[in-house]
Amino acid sequence: MIEVKRNGKRVELVVEGPINLAAMQDFIPRALIATEGLKHGSMLMHLGEGAWPTLAAVGLELVELPKMIRLIRRFDRIAVMTDRDWIGELAEFEGLLIPGLKIEAFDLDELAEASAWLKEPLPA
Repeated sequence: MIEVKRNGKRVELVVEGPINLAAMQDFIPRALIATEGLKHGSMLMHLGEGAWPTLAAVGLELVELPKMIRLIRRFDRIAVMTDRDWIGELAEFEGLLIPGLKIEAFDLDELAEASAWLKEPLPA
């Protein structure tokens, strides 16, 4: 299950359980609608227990790559909250590959720190 909430320029994703094909098929259009018109947004992503995509979900992301790029370009910063260090490191590496996007990983108990980081001014 992937929950999407928007509050102004901030989007919050809550991901619980495995991300299968059906969850991804449901998520992509909802996320595009929820972020319509968003520019220079921030995202707070909570990755709960077992939040990992299946091969079919990854395949759909590749098929829908133009939509996924359009979605990700709406954000300047993404804070990823996870209890698995390797997922945080992978997310931060992904941020290095996407121009104009900064991704920072936080532990699940660091909500205040993640929220503060999302509010920091962007470097000039």
